[in-house]
Amino acid sequence: MRIFQISKAIIYKEFTVTIRYKIQLVSGFVFLLVTLIGLVLGGNQLLGNAENDGTALSLLSGFLLFFLTNLCIRNPSGECSTATNEGNMETLSMFSIPLYTYLSLQTFFKTLANIGIFIGVGIVASLLLGINFMSIDMLVLIPFYFLSLLSGIGLGLILAGMQLLYKKVDYIISLTTIGISLALASSPQTNSFFIEIIPMKAFVTMFKDISVDKNSPQIMSMLAILVSSLFFYTLGVLVFNTMLKKAKIKGCLGGY
Repeated sequence: MRIFQISKAIIYKEFTVTIRYKIQLVSGFVFLLVTLIGLVLGGNQLLGNAENDGTALSLLSGFLLFFLTNLCIRNPSGECSTATNEGNMETLSMFSIPLYTYLSLQTFFKTLANIGIFIGVGIVASLLLGINFMSIDMLVLIPFYFLSLLSGIGLGLILAGMQLLYKKVDYIISLTTIGISLALASSPQTNSFFIEIIPMKAFVTMFKDISVDKNSPQIMSMLAILVSSLFFYTLGVLVFNTMLKKAKIKGCLGGY
C-alpha cells in the first residue's frame, strides 16, 4: 500500500515538473528533434539512401534508446546527488520503504514520462524524414523493454551506492554510460549469450530483429533479457545496500 502511495506521489511530481517548466519542455523537444534529424541526414549522406535499407529507422530508434538507457543508468546516482546537496538524503533513507525501492520507482516513472516525449519526437522526425516509424511492433517490444529496464536500473543502483559512499564519482558514471553505449552500438559477428546479458543489450538486439530485419523475437534474446534483468537488479540492490550501510557508519550520508 505504501509503495502504491509513493508511486502516485512520484507520478504527480514528475507530471507537475514536466508541465510546469514549459520552455524547458519545448526547447528540449526541439533539441532532440533537431539532433535526431541531423543524425539521420548525416548517416544518409555517409551511407547512401538510408530510407530504403532500414538504416534511417535504425539510427532513429537507436538514438532514442541511447537517451533512455543513459537516463535509467544515471538517474539513481543523480537523485542521490541532488538529495545530498539539498540536505534530504537522510530523510529519504528513513522512508517506510527501502531507499533502493524508492530510487527504482523514481527512475522507472521518470523513464516512462520521457518515453512519451521521445515517442512524440520519433513520430515528428519520421513524418519529416518519410520513415515509417509506426511499422515497429510496439506491442511485442514494450513488455520486454520494461523488463530490460531492471538491468539498467540495477547498474544505476551500483553507481548510486558509489555516489553515497565516495561522493565524487562523476567520471566513473560517465565511463560506465559510455561503455554501455559502445556495447549497445556494437554488432559482433557471433551472438554470444554473455555479450547479450550486458544491460539493455539483448533488448537492442531484439529491437533490431523486429524493427529493422523484420524477424520474430529470438529465444536467446528473451532469455538474455530475463537473466540480465534479474542478475543486474539483484546485484545492484546488494551493492547499493552495502554501500548505504557503510556510508551511514562513516557518517557521510547527508553531506560531502
